[in-house]
Amino acid sequence: MIKYPIFLLVLDCGEINVYSSFEEMEKHLEQIDVENGEFAAWDSMGRAVTLGVQRPTWLELKTGEIDMEGLVQAVRHFADLKKVTLEVDPKGLTEMIRMIKSKKKNFWDRF
Repeated sequence: MIKYPIFLLVLDCGEINVYSSFEEMEKHLEQIDVENGEFAAWDSMGRAVTLGVQRPTWLELKTGEIDMEGLVQAVRHFADLKKVTLEVDPKGLTEMIRMIKSKKKNFWDRF
């Protein structure tokens, strides 16, 4: 059983989005992107989540093995992309991702 939130890594840019429900994911994601395998995902327990397409609703989620290290590595990479230094705590990942996303870039961040 999937435990929300879902941490969704966008593979082409390294960004991580957090989804608190299946309905939220279905509204935000596009079917073609799921079909093309453009995401990696984990639930709040660190289990890998496979995204697929099905009917009558188009999105399907299946849990896999626990892969907390994969999730932590994705969060570290996302923080690096945003130039945020932090110690990754698997128990506080949702808040950490919010913090990374809220970092405002300014002119001096480039140096």
